[in-house]
Amino acid sequence: MTGAKSRRKGHDFERAFCRWVREELGIQSFGRNLKQYGTAQEGDTDPLAGFLPECKNCARLNLRDWWRQARTQAERKGLQPLLIYNVARKGWRALIPSPGAGDAPWANDFEFTHDIGPAELAHIIRERL
Repeated sequence: MTGAKSRRKGHDFERAFCRWVREELGIQSFGRNLKQYGTAQEGDTDPLAGFLPECKNCARLNLRDWWRQARTQAERKGLQPLLIYNVARKGWRALIPSPGAGDAPWANDFEFTHDIGPAELAHIIRERL
């Protein structure tokens, strides 16, 4: 896939996630972070209930590296990482830090992430709003 097609595919997924947040959670002001293109480590969307979402839409999963990127971006902003990733023909999923880990030094380590679906993510976000 060419660079332009790959970027468009990523942008389309970011827009779809933002649409889901607006429709499912009723947060009408939620949108893509357009500053991400001029500044590194910004996150793909607006912060969401203490999380900084990073969206990935790729043919091959690379969860460990994506989590590292999401974690770095979120920690720079004082937020928790949230990795949203799309699996072709299966739908999207999310990785979140270990619930209940609090401020433990390992709380955002990849080994302690939880892989959840949209319904559980919506529940967690609603609890935090």
